[in-house]
Amino acid sequence: MKRLIILFFISLNTFAQTSFIDSLIKETNKTSIHDSVKIKLYGDIAWEFMGSDMNKALEFANKELELATKKKQEANIAQSESDIGSIYNRKSSFDTALIHYNKALSIREKLKQDVKVAGIYTNIATVLMRQSKFEEALAINFKSLKIFEKVGDEVKQAILEAEEKERRRIAQDLHDGVGQLLSAAKLNLSNLDSKITTQTEEQKLAIQNALSLVDDSVKEVRAVSHNMMPNTLIKLGLASAVREFITKLGKAPTLKVDLEIVGLDTRLDNQVETVLYRVIQEIVNNIIKHAKASQISMQLIRHETELNIMIENNGEGFDTNQLDDFEGIGLKGIKTRIEFLNGSVHFDSSIGRGTTVIIDIPLV
Repeated sequence: MKRLIILFFISLNTFAQTSFIDSLIKETNKTSIHDSVKIKLYGDIAWEFMGSDMNKALEFANKELELATKKKQEANIAQSESDIGSIYNRKSSFDTALIHYNKALSIREKLKQDVKVAGIYTNIATVLMRQSKFEEALAINFKSLKIFEKVGDEVKQAILEAEEKERRRIAQDLHDGVGQLLSAAKLNLSNLDSKITTQTEEQKLAIQNALSLVDDSVKEVRAVSHNMMPNTLIKLGLASAVREFITKLGKAPTLKVDLEIVGLDTRLDNQVETVLYRVIQEIVNNIIKHAKASQISMQLIRHETELNIMIENNGEGFDTNQLDDFEGIGLKGIKTRIEFLNGSVHFDSSIGRGTTVIIDIPLV
């Protein structure tokens, strides 16, 4: 009985797969289908057949290649060659598989499609492994890994650049948009106050309170705008921006901040300065919010080949063995930013004895 049930489900699955493939084939026969869509459908059908009928898979992969070639669509030609390579790999026709994979590789490299190139390298390495050519396979896998590392760095850079661009946009909008609207509101309220001659004491107080609130709002908008993209960082660089940041912290009566900067008389790369400023901002803000510290000591020392940053506080500290649990207070973001600069960050802390953050950034 159990065997009959298993056979029933296998038959049901086969029927479902066949029905799906049939529906895809019917789509390719429609005259209204665009050629680019038809090429991709041929590829999908080839992959569906790979598990059951290699000859059919090859038939539709060749149709995919033929139409892509006719339409001179290089990316789709590369995909077709790669699909055919995968079919021959499954058929254990390794030399033929490598011929098609290398054709696909050549096109992907020409189109500078790094992720696709890395994927084809992985496929080639798989074929070499099956041929017991382990050293060649290892070398190819290493190429693939290097590309993925490069792409990963490019993605990180793109994210950071997009983030900074958005910060600049929001800061500009706050300054030019909201800031100007609030200034206009203040001006209108002042005009209204001067024109109303018969005010009760209650009305006068209400207008003065409104003016005071607008004043506070203008100051807050300016502060937020400046914090998001300080002009000092843009115009004068990291050292000046950090000094300005720390000077503002010095106004807090319960927190003493000592700052030492050595060797930063000349500017660093703009992106390095921006990333490091964000990191210092994040570390100090975390100290203020979470550490309950009364003293912060900060050093920025530039050597010939590296920049060292050390930030100490006498706060509560935390268990560094549970570092991954502190993602919510920005430590993961700090590590990601420093890694983007090919630097290192070390957190030295324990509960009850404060925290020291040591950052090393290569400058060559």
